[in-house]
Amino acid sequence: MNKLPGYLPRTNLEARSFDFFFNRLDSCLRKGRGFSLFRADAPCMTDFSEQCERRGLAPFTIRLSSHQNGLADMLVPSASSTSQIFVILIQDLSYAEFLDRASVIADRLVFPLWFRRIPICFFSRLDREAYETQPMKGDDLHRDFSRVIRALLAEQVLTLLDRSNYQFASPDFLDLAAGQTIFTPIEEKMCRALEAHSLSYEPQVRIGRRTVDFLVPVGVQGGKVIVESEGRAYHEFAKDVEREKVPVPEGVPVCRFSGSEIDADVDKCIRAIQEAIHYQTLPAYGMDDDLDPSQREAVATVSGPIRVLAPAGSGKTKTLVNRILSTQPGNRRRADPGAGIQQESAG
Repeated sequence: MNKLPGYLPRTNLEARSFDFFFNRLDSCLRKGRGFSLFRADAPCMTDFSEQCERRGLAPFTIRLSSHQNGLADMLVPSASSTSQIFVILIQDLSYAEFLDRASVIADRLVFPLWFRRIPICFFSRLDREAYETQPMKGDDLHRDFSRVIRALLAEQVLTLLDRSNYQFASPDFLDLAAGQTIFTPIEEKMCRALEAHSLSYEPQVRIGRRTVDFLVPVGVQGGKVIVESEGRAYHEFAKDVEREKVPVPEGVPVCRFSGSEIDADVDKCIRAIQEAIHYQTLPAYGMDDDLDPSQREAVATVSGPIRVLAPAGSGKTKTLVNRILSTQPGNRRRADPGAGIQQESAG
């Protein structure tokens, strides 16, 4: 790949390490996680460029100052070109220039990448504090509406990056990250909540070909729950969230939470983790083949209430057991055991 434009290779031997990112690249690509580095200098950007090249990576690079016409010619890379790669975004504008172009930066660049879960490696020449907007008053909307909108869009850009990215206030913090587990702000909030509820956890655990955010022991039976804290409610999340919160085939429940869920009520997320162990996959057992028509109907009906009215010893418990078995993975589909069945005895 080409070196980051405008930078020469550094001559000293103390290159900054970005192993925190490269060592979990598969997970970052899957989850759309990059990093935000503030006060980024030229040698630091060169280090990252050279480390990408050594690994055979060719990220799509965008330098904001190179788009002098309001970024009108800037195009987000196509999905095919970024399916296994990430984007380097070099923010080398002054804050005033950044603010002037905030609409295009947000609408045509950062939000589309964020929405499609394409990691953004954000190099900013400015301090993080430089992006903190001044408090706005109510009448600012009437005096300078466009400035208020630009300020809100600039704030949104940093908010999206804060949710998804590992954060570094300066290149010096890269060295401190060596050999340590680092977290995105969303992961950090989950960590604090787990600790507050006296739940131990293992971060960044490799399970087969997949790296999960946390592996949390729950209960006294030695059970564990996989916890994934996503930095965004991406467009497939609504379809996958319920499926992801049920056991995986290996019997380990998976709880996946969006950043919005964690921000809104992290304690509710903790309760879901604590309860998830109760839904571990049970072994599949064969169902009885001597059920009569009414029993088979009760077993086969998996939604709505079912009333089984029968005398003692006629098979109500047997029906309940077979209905539970029918809802387990490997037999039929999962539901709450005995849900909706009311058992009564006649006479």
